[in-house]
Amino acid sequence: MPGSLPFSCALITSGGGGIGKALASYLINTHKIKVLLAGRTESTLSASAREIGAAGYYVLDVGDTASIAPFVAQITAEHPELDCLINNADGNDSSTAAATINVSSVLGFVPFSIVNPIYNGTKAWLHKAWLHFWSMNLRTQLRATGVAVFEIAPPTVATDLHRERADPDYNNKNKNPGALSVCEFADGVGKRLVAGEDTIGGDMNMDVVERGYVFFPVKWETL
Repeated sequence: MPGSLPFSCALITSGGGGIGKALASYLINTHKIKVLLAGRTESTLSASAREIGAAGYYVLDVGDTASIAPFVAQITAEHPELDCLINNADGNDSSTAAATINVSSVLGFVPFSIVNPIYNGTKAWLHKAWLHFWSMNLRTQLRATGVAVFEIAPPTVATDLHRERADPDYNNKNKNPGALSVCEFADGVGKRLVAGEDTIGGDMNMDVVERGYVFFPVKWETL
């Protein structure tokens, strides 16, 4: 709903660093949202939770599908107030929250990563485009249930995503002037969530997100 966030307690997967940690910090410090982190590395989660003031953390590998159902049972029992799931890592069960926020990529809208067509192909075609269309369908399916579905399509953000590249600073502002810092990205996402937008890109690529709907005769949500 415009003017406020439609949730009060959020679980963020892959929340120990990068975009997940930035979103967690923003929600805690700007909107006083209770935030729980989940991820694979306990040391990272523990340090991040202390640094940003998260309410707690859970060690979880979303690739281990057998662990998902027990995890959902545990976290909903321990935190019955949980009403938002931020799918920053893929594969989570999204049935437990009043708001679901899926983090996809601008590459799910336009395949412009010419420098690395293999990466673009796997992310935009097989993976991120799937997440984009799944989010649109889920939003339509849950429209009358009170469960809000949001999608965040990040542009280039200065995280440690490229830490194993020959140039790990490729996505930093000093190498890529169009990149956003994690704080700039989180702040922009927060403002758009408060404004009531359900498909959110960084300021630099919102036009790309909007053009993604041009291929449909009408907005998907009106179908």
